[in-house]
Amino acid sequence: MVGLEVVRRPWHVAIGTFALGLALAEAGIGLTGGVAAIALVGLSALRAATLGAVAGALVLCGAAVGELRLAAMDAPAERVRDGERVELSAHLLTRPRPSPFGASAEAAVTSGPLSGARLLVRAARWAPLPRGVRIGEELQLEGRLKALNGSSFDFAAHLRARGVAGELLLDDARRTGRRRGGLAGWLDGLRERAER
Repeated sequence: MVGLEVVRRPWHVAIGTFALGLALAEAGIGLTGGVAAIALVGLSALRAATLGAVAGALVLCGAAVGELRLAAMDAPAERVRDGERVELSAHLLTRPRPSPFGASAEAAVTSGPLSGARLLVRAARWAPLPRGVRIGEELQLEGRLKALNGSSFDFAAHLRARGVAGELLLDDARRTGRRRGGLAGWLDGLRERAER
């Protein structure tokens, strides 16, 4: 009976198999192909060969889209040169999180060769972020880049999963007086109100 219920819900099967493909993006082609074949054979056994073929194809398409998404997320990290001194403009994406050594916050680079990259800005106590800086504000940042490297906890993998391409060890930060506009600026305001 469960099999017949599945066949009666082709949209659910389509969405589920595409999502499964997305989840298999980093899996090998053998596993992804095997799952697509199981979808094809399983649904064909329920006398829904067309749905099985579509489901198998959607598993493969989902995996391909997932690979492209992961490649797009990892591309900015290739532009981070460990130890390079940079001066760039960026929008603050998170509130500064204080620590015993200073503060850190995520920022989206808006100018230069790293444009589009997300960086974790680490501000030491002697080179702090401007007082009262808010999410969405544009800052002029100077500092040294640090590539993400693994460790025992693998904080780098955690940052990569958040879309962070590298770290910026801050030397100087100045407000430009500009903020993000449009939908991103509106969302910044919502996020800021939610964090209060």
